[in-house]
Amino acid sequence: MSTSIKRAVLGLTLCFCILSFGLVYWQLINSEELLGKPGNLRAIYQEQKIWRGGIFDRNGEILAKSCTDAEAETLLKKKVKPSVKPPEDGYPPQIRVYPKGDLFTHIVGTYSFIYGKSGLEDSLNKTLLGLGPGESIQSLTQQVLDTPRKGNDVVLTLDTKIQTAGVNGLRNKFGAAVAIEPKTGKILAMVSAPTFNPNELDQKYKEIEAGGNQVFYDKAISTTYTPGSTMKLVTAGALLRAGLDINAVYQDSGKDRVEAKGESREVVDQIYNARNEGHGPVDFTRALALSCNTYFATRAAMVGDAAFLDATRRYGFGQPLPLGEVSGDNNPIKVSKINQNGIPSKLKLGELMDSAYGQGQVQVTPLHMAMITGAIANGGKMMRPGVVERVINPKQEVAYQYKPQEWLTPLSPQEAAEIKTGMVGATEYGTASELSINGVAWAAKTGSAELGGDNQVSDGWFVAFAPAEDPIIAVAVIVEHGKYGATSAGPIARDMILAALSERR
Repeated sequence: MSTSIKRAVLGLTLCFCILSFGLVYWQLINSEELLGKPGNLRAIYQEQKIWRGGIFDRNGEILAKSCTDAEAETLLKKKVKPSVKPPEDGYPPQIRVYPKGDLFTHIVGTYSFIYGKSGLEDSLNKTLLGLGPGESIQSLTQQVLDTPRKGNDVVLTLDTKIQTAGVNGLRNKFGAAVAIEPKTGKILAMVSAPTFNPNELDQKYKEIEAGGNQVFYDKAISTTYTPGSTMKLVTAGALLRAGLDINAVYQDSGKDRVEAKGESREVVDQIYNARNEGHGPVDFTRALALSCNTYFATRAAMVGDAAFLDATRRYGFGQPLPLGEVSGDNNPIKVSKINQNGIPSKLKLGELMDSAYGQGQVQVTPLHMAMITGAIANGGKMMRPGVVERVINPKQEVAYQYKPQEWLTPLSPQEAAEIKTGMVGATEYGTASELSINGVAWAAKTGSAELGGDNQVSDGWFVAFAPAEDPIIAVAVIVEHGKYGATSAGPIARDMILAALSERR
């Protein structure tokens, strides 16, 4: 055999081996990733053989449902055409509809034949398709199905009334809002603004995209913000655990200087009404109610960075929040941090004082801030957050039921009670006193987070829980560039609380 023929045979053999390896890799090793790509029509056609389960709020209201074209027209009150018609006879095209429009876009997510899945539609995909632990879309290609299979229905902990209050409050704004049930960790609302109507994603994608990339992010979990004075709730825990005398009076003149370990730092108290004077004599409770920067910065310097950093760890900073149901590649759950490295081993004096009132490099997600607020409301216990109430299989059997679990214990009951007293003071005579709920005592903390730069308007924060004596809801709201939390985010938080209270009465 001539050398050229040998080379040709060797080349063909090598090509065959490469092609064989590619087929083995994509069909066996990495098949699920290939099938999961949004543009893979094969996966779409296989999923069409399964009648996708519905998603409901805690009161049974439909949030997402697979329908025939006639059912979709009834729910949405307009004609809707399927994006893709499967090639196999006997499988009617499904249309995924969202009867609540733009209310639950980010948390429930979207299911599009063109742009793929997001939110719970993505993270709960196997559940909604009714696939077992060892079953996959790939396995369906090896099955002969005479009739479409039925997936599982999912009932969420979300409440449409509370969600509506949050969405309406954030319309034409940028920001996020989260409401939780303090005693159980159940998420009652999760809002990200701006939003869009998922029923229009395929038809109006370019128009939606023109609004900026933020519209696709779930800011409640995937964006971290400077917390401003809401961080004083964490600092308060550090002060109490360190044994600070909460009855000792501090004279707030509006500014103060601290010197320690060869460092010195001045802190200026920028109060809610923007006057340039201080609050006068304050103790722990009054300082929290009036949101006194100088008090918390100087007291944090007194107890030291080790006590402060320990408190942040106890509250869950630097740790992934345990909410696997909503995590995904497109909207991962961000970790709250004290600086770019997470939780440092030490803080310089200036860094400690800035961090104590939520400035510096501190970053937190709205979900985490709601959990921090909920822990105070729940006597110091931070519950594991959850958004899935139960899963119901096609036989109408409960395949999964939510069970409350404690995640962290950042505070003792006494410490939580001391912080709550200051938060109640904020609604009675402090920074949130212009907001009220008739006949209900409630607790709140305001925040204005400076962003740096001469022309940057501060973000407005507001966290609260109610009723103060027996909380059923804790909320965290941020309005980007809202300036003062009490005026921008406060009314939204109050409306969400009112929605929760209206269902209790």
